[in-house]
Amino acid sequence: MVCFKLWVLVFHKKKIMKSVPKGTSKYQAAWIVDEDAHEKELGEGEDLEEDADGGGDDDDDDGMEVDDGNADVDGSQDVGSLEKDAEEYETIDVADNPSVYDNAQNTEEEEAAFAKRKEKEETDDRLFPDEVDTPVDQPARVRFFKYRGMDDFRSASWEADENLPKDYSKICQFSNMKLSKKAALDVADKTVVPSFNAVSVVLRNVPKAVTASKMPLILYGLLPHEHQMTVVNLAIKRVTSFTETVRQNEELIFQVGFRRFKAKALLSELSAGKLHKCLRFMPAEGHFAVSLYAPIIFPPAPVLMYKETSPGSLVLIGTGTVLSLDPSRVVLKRTVLSGHPYKINVRSAVIRFMFFNTEDVNWFRKIRLSTKHGRIGEIKEPLGTHGHMKCRFDGQLQSSDTVLMKLYKRVYPKWTYTPLSNAVEI
Repeated sequence: MVCFKLWVLVFHKKKIMKSVPKGTSKYQAAWIVDEDAHEKELGEGEDLEEDADGGGDDDDDDGMEVDDGNADVDGSQDVGSLEKDAEEYETIDVADNPSVYDNAQNTEEEEAAFAKRKEKEETDDRLFPDEVDTPVDQPARVRFFKYRGMDDFRSASWEADENLPKDYSKICQFSNMKLSKKAALDVADKTVVPSFNAVSVVLRNVPKAVTASKMPLILYGLLPHEHQMTVVNLAIKRVTSFTETVRQNEELIFQVGFRRFKAKALLSELSAGKLHKCLRFMPAEGHFAVSLYAPIIFPPAPVLMYKETSPGSLVLIGTGTVLSLDPSRVVLKRTVLSGHPYKINVRSAVIRFMFFNTEDVNWFRKIRLSTKHGRIGEIKEPLGTHGHMKCRFDGQLQSSDTVLMKLYKRVYPKWTYTPLSNAVEI
């Protein structure tokens, strides 16, 4: 016979006793600083009343003499004050439980404050698009190391195969998507059963869950390559009835053809050029592009985009179609650094607050400058050690103008593809 010894560890909860005014709740008592509060770990066979019974034994051995003449008067006053305090105060147990704090919070008010903050960020991005403050505690050449400058966003070129992420090793890319689509459809046309015909399907070894379910049974087949992953680009337009703020990389639910899945959307402008600017928020009007990792599905397939407001509750926020299956589509995130004129002398000016050290000025010296009033300029030389720099422009600046430096870096979708289905695998 083999015997096992079972060790049981009993953890006793720490109890905190506080003297507070009567009617005070445990949540309110947790915020009251009580100098007389005493903590005691309750073990087996211990009681809180032991403190009251044996707490005054040490006072008799302190060696101090007491005047008996004034003892009765002072004692009567102390008893009266203690009785009065006993009527106004009570001792309660403040449980060390995080749920007490959570239950006292107003979740609706917190959600409203979070939504209001998102709306403010969207408004700031609309008034000052892509503008960020240069960090003071970190060199700008370190913070924006992956960024580069461009003279003209529309005519500039960007190497599509440069510094690709590891996720690109898991996806498929067509050398010619139109020919691949035509070949896949030719294979589908050669099937035994022509399209739009009624057929009888016999299923063997069907689980009982399928027969008991009242959901409709949907059968579908895949074209060649539709089991592989790639970067799917969608053309989406916001639904007019949806007015909430949707941020970049927010997790959404997509219905692309017969597939339904959850993924984080990379939002970008829908333009005809080779480079596409990343969007921080979902635009209220017009079409925009959404890039994400998903299985191949040939365009044009219908797309529905949902947002999950609560578990099991979806809201339609956009509709569109599949735009392309192109991992080489370049999406650039723009960051704008701003500075202000300090001294203006005809076409030259001293700019400050864009950088805060000489090394950063020399690092970004070759990047072209622009202003909100349409001036174009360049950095000539740094001045001093606090980030001031001498710049030259194509015209005289106004004191109210703002000098901008536009930096770009390529961004990619995040691998967050999660298929959603209520079907039962057979």
